[in-house]
Amino acid sequence: MNMQDRQQEHQSCDEELMRSVRSLIATVAQAAEMSETTAAIRKNIDRLRAEQLLLLVDLQERVMNRMEELLNKTERTAIDPSYWRSDEDRRAAFQACLDTGRYVRIKILDIAKELMPAEVPKSE
Repeated sequence: MNMQDRQQEHQSCDEELMRSVRSLIATVAQAAEMSETTAAIRKNIDRLRAEQLLLLVDLQERVMNRMEELLNKTERTAIDPSYWRSDEDRRAAFQACLDTGRYVRIKILDIAKELMPAEVPKSE
């Protein structure tokens, strides 16, 4: 192998190395861009979860206010003995109202658990 062949071989290796370096740089740049995109997506997801939780809290407050109104109405009608055929009917209606309130509260809490992240993400 003469000197010119060695120079050509070195030049060929240098060119291949430069192509590999450029490819690596492009891959790193693409990974950085994907990382930024992923971070932005996570931030949006967290924001949406927070908004959903606020809406859920508002919904729970409205439902509980309505349940309180219904309970108050039930209590008021419970005072009027002519409204109920028996004390058992009155107690059953009152208990149904309480049970509905509990059921709604449990369902709202179940939804809130689904919206909460499994673990709190570490700040970047």
